[in-house]
Amino acid sequence: LIREFGCTFLFADHQRKPGHFGTSLDLLLRGSSEKAAFVDTLLSLQRKEDALIVEHSKSRYDEAVPAFVVSIEDREPGTTTVAYTGEAEALKQQARQEAAREFLGTALRNGEWIARKELIEQAKEAEVSEKAVDETLKAMEAEGRLERDNRKPPEGSRGGKAAYYRWKPISSPSHDQETETETE
Repeated sequence: LIREFGCTFLFADHQRKPGHFGTSLDLLLRGSSEKAAFVDTLLSLQRKEDALIVEHSKSRYDEAVPAFVVSIEDREPGTTTVAYTGEAEALKQQARQEAAREFLGTALRNGEWIARKELIEQAKEAEVSEKAVDETLKAMEAEGRLERDNRKPPEGSRGGKAAYYRWKPISSPSHDQETETETE
């Protein structure tokens, strides 16, 4: 039909939620995997606040373009504007870190040291990617919210030091410091 009529066909479909299918966008299409095999180009859209993230995960004839963000606005009655607002990596990173912050808030709630390896295993069960956990651990450590300790593995284990994390204890000024501050 494309060759005969010289036109483009556009299909709309639904995606399943990421999980045991992984995060590859072509694998998230509901139904047969033949859908992704059939099309020449696969674009996936994800709503993020007042914008849409467009992911170009397949292009039969050229390289896929990096993910980008568009906004759709009704500026005046009878008109709708679709505008490119930039690359999507910062927005995607923010979404990854939101999910990872929520996960880490639960995983580290007891204030005990937890090995990065254990956090990654728990994150997989919670469908949070390793990349998201690592980005967020680094960001939260830089913010001063987490402490990191590199420890030797338990006796009999192979490998070098392993990273352990916990919430940074809230330090309160000592009694003497409070007294000095009050008298000044």
